[in-house]
Amino acid sequence: MYTVKKLAERWGVTPQTIYSLVKKDSIAHLRLGPKTIRFTENQVERLENSLDSSLVKASPPLNNE
Repeated sequence: MYTVKKLAERWGVTPQTIYSLVKKDSIAHLRLGPKTIRFTENQVERLENSLDSSLVKASPPLNNE
């Protein structure tokens, strides 16, 4: 399980960025109370994999010259 702080560290962003993603429902999360948010390893990896896939699809082909 990741806390907001630990996930922000993993992704190299501020905790505020993570809170913004949560507020926009852009990232799956668990609320364990009014102020406690957690992210499972599975949720984080799924999002990272989907972002990696979309980046690969959006990248131009490499020029092999």
